[in-house]
Amino acid sequence: MVDNKDANTKVQFQKREAKVARCELWAKYCFPHDSWWSPEFQNKLHSKHLMLCTKHFKKSSFIDNFGKRLVKSAVPDEECDKVS
Repeated sequence: MVDNKDANTKVQFQKREAKVARCELWAKYCFPHDSWWSPEFQNKLHSKHLMLCTKHFKKSSFIDNFGKRLVKSAVPDEECDKVS
């Protein structure tokens, strides 16, 4: 589990048009049993302002040491969800 100083920090889903591959990975991670591959579904995730908690990202996914700004290629990591 990533040990962020502010475990309640959230990041918003990216617009599909800007980062198609990353948006697909985020959608698949969060909604594996829904239509995550659908462009309409992915656009809805962003337009509804859905957020993902930063605890689902590795420490190396962040630009800063505070766990608040993600690098452009960041995707959620299943390893972060495992209880240590």
